[in-house]
Amino acid sequence: MAATIQGFIAVSRFGLGAKDDEISKTGRDPRDWLLAQLDKRHANNAAFSGLPDARQTVKEIRNRLQMKIFAKANEGEQAE
Repeated sequence: MAATIQGFIAVSRFGLGAKDDEISKTGRDPRDWLLAQLDKRHANNAAFSGLPDARQTVKEIRNRLQMKIFAKANEGEQAE
C-alpha cells in the first residue's frame, strides 16, 4: 500500500519517527492504527493516580520561572 501523508503523521507520533516499513502498515486508517499503538492497560494504572494534573504542573513551572526572572532582575537593581 502506498504511503500517505496521514500515514507519515501517524508514524511520527510522539516524535519517535517511523520504523522500517511502518508508514505503509498504517493502511487505510492511520488514525485507528495510531490509537491501537496506545496501550489501554496503562491508562488507569494506579502508579499514575498520584500524579498532579498536567495543567497545574505547567502553571507551577511557569510561576517558578517567572519568580526566578523577577528575583534575578531585582538582584541587578539592588547592585546598582
